[in-house]
Amino acid sequence: MGIKAKLLLGALSIAALNSSVLAKEVKIGVVMPMSGPIGGFGQSANKGIELAHELTPKLKNGDTIKVVLLDNKSDKIESANAMQKLVSSDKVAAAVGALTSTNTMAITKIAGAG
Repeated sequence: MGIKAKLLLGALSIAALNSSVLAKEVKIGVVMPMSGPIGGFGQSANKGIELAHELTPKLKNGDTIKVVLLDNKSDKIESANAMQKLVSSDKVAAAVGALTSTNTMAITKIAGAG
C-alpha cells in the first residue's frame, strides 16, 4: 500500500471516529392519545411513527433520533401539559401531534414558544 493510500485510510478512520464521537441525540416529541376515548387512533398513529423510526433511526449527519412519546389521554389540557414537558424538560427539537384539532390547537402556542 502506497503512502497516499495509507494517508487516505488514516484520514477516513479519523473522520469516522470524529463523526461517531460528535454525533448527538436529537429528540422528537410525540403527543398522542394513547388512552381515553380515541386512544385506539393514537396507538395506530404511533405504530406508524415507530415504523418510521425503525427505518430511519439516524439523521444523514449521524445524529441519533430519539422519540419521546407522551400520552395526552385524549384531552386538550393533558395535551398542553405534555407539550410543556416536552419543551421545558425534554428539550425536543421538534414535535408531532396531537392527532385531533382540539388537542393540536392546545399545543401550538406552547410548541411555537419553545
